[in-house]
Amino acid sequence: MQAKAAIAAGIDTLLALQEIPASGIGQLYLAGGFGLHLSVPNAIACGLLPGFHADQIIAVGNTSLGGAYLAMLDRSLLGEMNDLRGLTSTIELNLDPNFEDRYLDHLSLPCMNQPMR
Repeated sequence: MQAKAAIAAGIDTLLALQEIPASGIGQLYLAGGFGLHLSVPNAIACGLLPGFHADQIIAVGNTSLGGAYLAMLDRSLLGEMNDLRGLTSTIELNLDPNFEDRYLDHLSLPCMNQPMR
C-alpha cells in the first residue's frame, strides 16, 4: 500500500505541477519489467494510476536496454538522445508541499463497484 501510495502521489504531483489532468495525457509509457508485467486494469482499479484509462497506457519493456542497443547500432542517434536528455528535468517530490497529503490520500484502496480480475 505504501508503494502504491507513493507512485500514485508522485503521478498526482507531476500532473499538478504541469497543470494537466490525467485525461490530458495522450500516452503513458510504463517501462521496465514492472510495466511490462503489470495488469493495467488492476493497476487502475486499485488507484496506482490515478485518473488514467487503459487505452492511454502502453507497456514498453526495458527501454534503457533498448536505447543502449539503438545507440550501439547507430551512433548518429547519440546526438538526438543527448538533445532529448537536455529537455528533461529532475523533480524532487519530497520538496513539493502537497506530496505528503497526496501520499496519505492514496494509502487506501478506492471503493470499487466491480471486483478486480
